[in-house]
Amino acid sequence: MTAIDTNIDIEMLSERTDGYSGAEIVALCKNAAFIAMRDNLHSAQIEAKHFEAALSIIVPRTNRKTLEIYEKFEKGI
Repeated sequence: MTAIDTNIDIEMLSERTDGYSGAEIVALCKNAAFIAMRDNLHSAQIEAKHFEAALSIIVPRTNRKTLEIYEKFEKGI
């Protein structure tokens, strides 16, 4: 697996993952890759359908308050 399909709408993916923590986004991407490999072990790309399937599995579990704490920590507040 080497690439993400260039037809994936990154802006839409960004909107769909609003409220996800960094770890949840990593899990989403890894699951999309696993789903692509399940479809075709020799697949060279992760396609939109793989992200769609992963979005049904990986849902945001980090509450908004915790995300705000992480953001403040990142800014040094």
